[in-house]
Amino acid sequence: MILENGKSYLIKAIGMADAGDTIDFDAKYSITERIVGDTWTDTVSGYTSYGPTLLDLQINDASPDWGAYNPLHVYQIPYSGNGGALQFKIYDIYPSNNSGFLTIEIYEL
Repeated sequence: MILENGKSYLIKAIGMADAGDTIDFDAKYSITERIVGDTWTDTVSGYTSYGPTLLDLQINDASPDWGAYNPLHVYQIPYSGNGGALQFKIYDIYPSNNSGFLTIEIYEL
């Protein structure tokens, strides 16, 4: 989708998906069921050496700050259009075992 230059938008990410290895994730946070007592965290438990951007929903290869953890798994950020297209992806080192999807909604403000 191309966002018009100079216009303001709101990008909303909704839901959670499965990254395999008993890991659930949303736009920014994840939880690992195989680790007793694990909680939703910005760094994937058991894979911390890959850093805090692992399993992030990225926009144009960058991880935006989706904000604090939301138990409803709904996040939104303001975004300024620059006349270019947006590319969304989940940054994952092993994406072939992922299932599910996150929903992206874009609103012009």
